[in-house]
Amino acid sequence: MSNEPNVNDLIAQTSAAIREAFARGFAAGGAAMRDNILKAAGAPLANQPTSLRANDVHLLPPIVTRPTLKQRAPRGSVSALVNRILDEKPGLSTGNLGEAVAALDSRISPSSVSNELRRYESVRYRKEGRGWFLIGNAEKEAAEYTESGPSAAAYPEAAEGGEADRTALAPSGT
Repeated sequence: MSNEPNVNDLIAQTSAAIREAFARGFAAGGAAMRDNILKAAGAPLANQPTSLRANDVHLLPPIVTRPTLKQRAPRGSVSALVNRILDEKPGLSTGNLGEAVAALDSRISPSSVSNELRRYESVRYRKEGRGWFLIGNAEKEAAEYTESGPSAAAYPEAAEGGEADRTALAPSGT
């Protein structure tokens, strides 16, 4: 019966093995964290010895690198590129326009182009069928002229004239 291991001895051996594994993992985690911080900062990695032995490398978890985030495009670049492309090739569909803008600047997604077109439809861009066109200055002025109010639409000569013309057309009794 003395040859069989005692339960207390087994518990002590297991506890010691767990403490040793924890210490190795803690040291490996600290070294991996330091290396990741230095790698992110762009500093060269120092080959400092750790408390791990060479044959304990298989105990280390693999280092997972995250993909770099896509940089945001500068403010106003979507509008500028859409205007440039529509000036050169009017009538492109939303999809083709989105692909053309993304080909010029990889930071701009085609959905951003679609948002730009919908946001400024009838303000900067005009849609005919499936094609998009720039609204020219003459079209913008005509849109502003018709949006100036019901009196301008009913009395165009009053909108073109001065204050005297508008007062002459005003109803009497006011």
